[in-house]
Amino acid sequence: MPILKTFLFCGELLAHATAKRLRERFPNSIIINTYGPTKATVASTWIVGDDALLAEHNPLPVGYSKPGGYIFLDTQNGELCIASNHVMS
Repeated sequence: MPILKTFLFCGELLAHATAKRLRERFPNSIIINTYGPTKATVASTWIVGDDALLAEHNPLPVGYSKPGGYIFLDTQNGELCIASNHVMS
């Protein structure tokens, strides 16, 4: 399937090995890894899984927050927090 141009992952951890195999098999395609719980409209972060990212990170990072959003680690509780107008109350 050489016409595949974009792979979009969301909801579960994108395994480093899976992303690496996709890059090898589809070198001209874009791999987008997203993260976010259901209460935050599922995709609160995103990052492109290119060769440089794969070489530097294992496991892969969750990426950068959507515009207007903030992702931070609550060091007291060890929880990843999402603050934005796209988070449901």
